[in-house]
Amino acid sequence: MLHSARKDTICPRPGRGLIGAATLILLVAACDDPQPPAACGSIPQQTVAVGETGTVTACFTDPNEDMLSFAATSSDPGVATASAAGDAVTVEGVSPGTASVTVTATDPGGLEAQQTFSVTVVGVADLLFTEVTPRSLTVSPGDTARAVFTVRNDGSGASGETPARLFQSEDATITTDDTELGVLGNLPALEPSEEVSFNVGVIIPPSFPEGTLYVGVCVDPVPGESDTTNNCSPSVRITVTASSSQNARNAATADAHEALVRFLGGSKELIRVTSGRSR
Repeated sequence: MLHSARKDTICPRPGRGLIGAATLILLVAACDDPQPPAACGSIPQQTVAVGETGTVTACFTDPNEDMLSFAATSSDPGVATASAAGDAVTVEGVSPGTASVTVTATDPGGLEAQQTFSVTVVGVADLLFTEVTPRSLTVSPGDTARAVFTVRNDGSGASGETPARLFQSEDATITTDDTELGVLGNLPALEPSEEVSFNVGVIIPPSFPEGTLYVGVCVDPVPGESDTTNNCSPSVRITVTASSSQNARNAATADAHEALVRFLGGSKELIRVTSGRSR
């Protein structure tokens, strides 16, 4: 039983009435000996991620069956915050670390009891593209358009390996709803603030028609990732013309360790994509 609906005991006052002496003595004794609430059981250790919340139920009994009020405080609000709504205690992760949460139950007379439990806050990953260079290329059929994509783990926890995929779009915004052109390989596991750069080369077939296409890379979300809306890169605009004078100046140098991926472009011509990574 977490709390009772009974209010403060009303003590009898001397006066006329039919109340027995023995009953009066018992009531007065009860009024003179209020009992504090007591914790029942314990709350196990809780684990939450940064930005996430968890809820536990406090357990107290009161010998006088008084209505209890509840409060919760954290030993380190910079790691986790705590609040109470009735006997429901909510903790929210703020930053990685450990904190203690103290739940206090108070009766109407100000007598109180406490329960304490520990909270471990774990970090979560957030993969995002910090740089794509160049953003625009002009090539001729038969040329290779190359770009370097850089991904950083901007979260507070490590990320695991995850696939990186190349997409082709009709506009400058790259999403996973665009046409997937191939898997470039696995993005390596990254610690917080660690980043990796990899090269992508698009070989334009000699028969590819003049025009403009946009390509970009998206990485699959990792478990528990805090923000999956930034997992796709800005686009690289590739303009295919009869002249490629800008290509030599704008193209990035390919990595020596490259894996070949094949995909069909919008023209239905076969385009080869090479990708490599360097740290």
